[in-house]
Amino acid sequence: MLITLQKKIIIKPQYIKPNTKTQIDNCLKANTITGTKNKKTRSTKRYSTKKLTPQKGSGKARKGSRSSPVLVGGSKAFIDTKNNTKKKINKKMYQKYLKYCLYNKYIHQQIKLIKQPTKPKTTSIAHQLCNYTNKTTIILITCTHTQSLERATRNIAPIYLTNNNTINPILINKSNLILLTYQCYKPFFKKRFNNEITFI
Repeated sequence: MLITLQKKIIIKPQYIKPNTKTQIDNCLKANTITGTKNKKTRSTKRYSTKKLTPQKGSGKARKGSRSSPVLVGGSKAFIDTKNNTKKKINKKMYQKYLKYCLYNKYIHQQIKLIKQPTKPKTTSIAHQLCNYTNKTTIILITCTHTQSLERATRNIAPIYLTNNNTINPILINKSNLILLTYQCYKPFFKKRFNNEITFI
């Protein structure tokens, strides 16, 4: 049995400027890029530097060395390198955006309370959430993020298991439903909203 959060807490309205929202979205997307592309230039290719054919008289194209970009297996003239695309986000801006994302889910009744799973088994958790697994993405936030609970939830496709510290705006925006355990929801919202929340 899931209970909507409106019956338990009241959150003050949260607003954010559109420019700030776009700026943080761009920073978060840039920080997810790994930037692992790397190709070889003429200097990094391990070939002989001997000139393959004479400069004149052979009738063939001019080739300097085996690592020339003209040849098959040669280097690349203009390469993709490892780029650091990470951007710094102001801490206060990030916290404000996180509150804004949570408030959006709150007003659309997409945050619900659930009992802590008694057994860390895939079948028991799937039975507990059988009416909600048709959602595209579900976030399950618990106080105790054990390895056995993580193994139990990873086989259920739409569920992502997180805890109070690892929640982030990208995951919140992707999700259609956020499930909080009864033991977890008070410390979770106290940490995020502080004096902007009242418990009923």
